[in-house]
Amino acid sequence: MENNIIERLSIDTGVSATFLEEALTKDVTTLEAIFDLVDNSIDAARDWLIANKCNRGKDNLPLTYDGFYVCIRIDEDSIRVLDNCAGIDRETLTKRALYTNKPSQHEYGIGLYGIGLKRSLLKMGTDFSFYVDDGIEGFKSRFNNRGIGGGKEDPVYADVIPTKNRRKSLFNVSNLKNEIKNDLHNNRWFTNAVSEFSLRYAIYVRKGFKIVLHHVKNNVREPIKSVAPSLRTKCEFPPTQEVIKFDGVDVIIETGIHNEYTFPGEDNYSLANNRKLTDYFGIYFSCNDRVIVSASTEKSHGWKTKWHSEYNGYVCWVKFVSKDAALLPWNTAKTGLRTDSSLFLAVRDRLQPIADNYRSIIKQRYYNKKKDTPQNPVKGDNKGIPGGEGGDKVTNAGANTGPAAVRPIKPIKPVRPKARPVTDLPRNRDIFVDWGRNTVDVPKYRNKEYHIFVELCNLSSLDEPISCIVMLRVFLETTSKETMKCMNANWNKSLAKNTAFIAQYLNKNNFITDSVKLLVERYGRTDEETLLSINNIQSLVHSVDFNTDKTLVNRYWDDLEPFLSGCWRFIKEIDDKKNSMAN
Repeated sequence: MENNIIERLSIDTGVSATFLEEALTKDVTTLEAIFDLVDNSIDAARDWLIANKCNRGKDNLPLTYDGFYVCIRIDEDSIRVLDNCAGIDRETLTKRALYTNKPSQHEYGIGLYGIGLKRSLLKMGTDFSFYVDDGIEGFKSRFNNRGIGGGKEDPVYADVIPTKNRRKSLFNVSNLKNEIKNDLHNNRWFTNAVSEFSLRYAIYVRKGFKIVLHHVKNNVREPIKSVAPSLRTKCEFPPTQEVIKFDGVDVIIETGIHNEYTFPGEDNYSLANNRKLTDYFGIYFSCNDRVIVSASTEKSHGWKTKWHSEYNGYVCWVKFVSKDAALLPWNTAKTGLRTDSSLFLAVRDRLQPIADNYRSIIKQRYYNKKKDTPQNPVKGDNKGIPGGEGGDKVTNAGANTGPAAVRPIKPIKPVRPKARPVTDLPRNRDIFVDWGRNTVDVPKYRNKEYHIFVELCNLSSLDEPISCIVMLRVFLETTSKETMKCMNANWNKSLAKNTAFIAQYLNKNNFITDSVKLLVERYGRTDEETLLSINNIQSLVHSVDFNTDKTLVNRYWDDLEPFLSGCWRFIKEIDDKKNSMAN
């Protein structure tokens, strides 16, 4: 019997007009919604600067945003965001600005048109308008939450108007939701907003970008100031820098002393000022100059020990930079890091040794030097002792406070570390090659390579860090060339590619482990990788602002030692085979 079709029904497979609004805004705060609008303004400014061939730093980010501004105006039942950055062009407005989740087209961006803009509008109110002008033509529009909330009943249109020859964007949100109004008109919320803006956009503000929070009802106008710390350059511990490259993301780790922090014995030492700075010590993370985490001493961010007063003044900047913002390890609200991402995990374990090196050097160059000079201290005055300042994050419970703590100490003449220590040494050791763990064995009959290795083993990473790096590079390249000869392989001009090729071969033949292979491949992933690039070594040698500290240098050896050991075990095996055949 045939099935007779009586009627065809249309089945609705869409979403309700409120679904997108609820899904996008559920976990976003009022302040984060405003941040999204400011992020879009900064992206527009950066696009204009890059298009006009602005001066950029080594990280490829603009050096200055002078002349650009954004003003956030809060009225009784509306909020407006005005900027002079770049406006929005016709193509972006019609196809991207309010289209959900299209990939960002901003180079080194911090906002995503379609998510950030739409999320901000839907979070704060129900009625919207904008006027934008990119200097070529202007556009204005009025619409409501139904038009951008997922439904199709209320399409959004924009009127094209003549340009006023000034780049401008003005977004207005009215008929604010009660939750938003309660926040905006709360004095504590406003004070916190000023503080958060001063931190989140600190790098942009320092580069000249102006942000103003204007609360009309309360008659308050607050220009935002940068509060994120920079690093002291004129001191006993100049800033150190390490650059790591991961598949489209540069990670720049800069470490040093807070630019306003001083030590006992310095001419401008101020205990009162130091106490004001305690909340600013720790690790800072930024993505394309947008500060994501500040002054962290959390285990999840790489701080693995209890805070001690000897870390006072410590500031570490971890800057993630990428042309593609989607590669950065931040959450969608840009308020936290994805601490489970492989990129972040690769960086996290490097941070505690850097902090420990800071603590060690500060004790040696400031406090030990102070103790070496006989004084007539007042009994019980412990200001010159680490932890004696007060106002620190954690009091040094182990510091002595009695007369023994201030007794003059006889100067001790520094002793150069021995070339062959008998015990394992930590990464903040003073000697480069840790003979307690070294497994590299270069035979004496390999005359040239043997003497290069001997010279390397006699270097001090404390006194001769640059020499350590240069000699390690020489030894690494020499070892790699000899290994390639034993493999009957042709030498490629790129040391990075050669070491990666060797690592794969040695791993396949059980001379090195999988983890060592992966580490070497990471070192050799790009020709610009530190140690595998002559340009990087030259930049370290000639750098004015940055010094190479022993922790960084020692880590290079500790990372590459298993690979070098595998190379020489392979070379010796081939040499032995050749000798046995000759006999």
